[in-house]
Amino acid sequence: MAITTTTISRAAGWARTDAIGQMGEALSWLEWHGGAISGLVTFTTYSGGGTVGSSSSDYYCVNQTSTDGSGTGAQFRVDRNGGSIYRVLVNDGGSGYAEGDQITLKADDIGGSANGAADLVLTVKVDGGASPVSYGSTTDFFSKGVTDLSSYPYGIQKHVIGAGKTYGTTYRGYQMYNDTQMYFHTGSGFNPYEESSTYDGGPGYVPRHAGEYRLDVPDVNILSTAYRFIDSNNVGGSVHSMTATKIADDKNYQLDLNIFRSALDPKFAVFSYRQPTLSSTILDDNTFLTFILHNFTTDIWDLDYLFLGGHTRIFPESALPDTTPLLTFRSYIQGESNTSSNNASIRCAEWGYSSSDGGTSGSIRYKDSYYSSTSSLTEDGSSYRYNNIYNRNNVGGNGTGIANGSRGRGGNMNDIKIPDAANYNAVIKGIPLSTGMIPCPYYIPDDFVLIDFSYDYPNANIQQWDTVTISGSEIYTVITGSYSNATKTQGILFCARTT
Repeated sequence: MAITTTTISRAAGWARTDAIGQMGEALSWLEWHGGAISGLVTFTTYSGGGTVGSSSSDYYCVNQTSTDGSGTGAQFRVDRNGGSIYRVLVNDGGSGYAEGDQITLKADDIGGSANGAADLVLTVKVDGGASPVSYGSTTDFFSKGVTDLSSYPYGIQKHVIGAGKTYGTTYRGYQMYNDTQMYFHTGSGFNPYEESSTYDGGPGYVPRHAGEYRLDVPDVNILSTAYRFIDSNNVGGSVHSMTATKIADDKNYQLDLNIFRSALDPKFAVFSYRQPTLSSTILDDNTFLTFILHNFTTDIWDLDYLFLGGHTRIFPESALPDTTPLLTFRSYIQGESNTSSNNASIRCAEWGYSSSDGGTSGSIRYKDSYYSSTSSLTEDGSSYRYNNIYNRNNVGGNGTGIANGSRGRGGNMNDIKIPDAANYNAVIKGIPLSTGMIPCPYYIPDDFVLIDFSYDYPNANIQQWDTVTISGSEIYTVITGSYSNATKTQGILFCARTT
């Protein structure tokens, strides 16, 4: 069954804001923008709360116990000084609230009733008052900054992965660092309000990711401008889920964002940036960031407790004429992480695979490097570190110029063959998202494959969109790959079935 594809293009001379819009269009084509919300809490007054001795404690993320309206999802920061509450800030504005709704925060969440705390009653204001402002749509970003003067334009995707689950929605961010590099961000909540206020009752600095410190966000971010998504602020310099990564070589060439969507699992898609008019003698001269947004459910975790925040990048570890072909799948599992403290967002479901015990070492990633078995360049003594492709071939070797004949030949004159029935160089299906994750949370659908190959001529220039024909009814399109082409062309390709 053939996949579906589309290309979102930007003409030569595109700007940073165009790249953000391009990503938004790609997500719209996939129908991966969540619907609009309104009734966002922006300000609150309060009463009660009691006194907890002489405590000076801050409760960063307190959820409502009840409300006299129908709103959900609002979270608040409550600060005590000398035992008394002196400041309440809106962490996450939630949705569905009305002007004047009252929200109750439980005493046990702000110091404990046994210690003198009492329930705290909040009276809220919402964005737009009696005519609530809407954020996001099924065709556009939840929040974005793309003015003509943008230095760091951004878009925030509301990605619904597990509808109806407490943490079933992930808020993914895409922000340009310069003309050719993009940061990725992720979190379980996002406050899109744009009018910052650090006064008592306000939302702090917004827009920004929202949630609990070191569970949902790596830093206490409400009162710091560093985490505020505005198009003049480089949030990625402080926190990100993937560092600034190249999506293009030069803005003076056309930029395509190609999307390859599975027919077997429509929630799976591969994104790949390419500049088709840029001169290329090998695939990664004009093919850049290629990635998968994690978008699946599994019995390993429950999205009522954790959010799915990872993504996987696919790239040639080496793709030069005289290097060993290696194709890498690198999974980012830490959610949003701090670039200096290395705190991670450990509510990110994939963080359960981390080797860290407490939310530090936030840059943890899992890497699978697939080693081409057909290359004569694999004799470097280090292949044990990689995932090797099973291959047997008794028609090659012995001067034929076809790789790996020795895998099926022996005898004193190298003329005794294992039967032809043992030959094997199949299209590889059932690719695990990562062999470093046990149990594996997801297997890539079988309409995406690895093809290990050896072509007996040098200098072949294999490019994205080239095809590999297995039969008249089985044709694959190249997405990315790693190959050498000095003496012959050989390597490994990641492909999608298009016929």
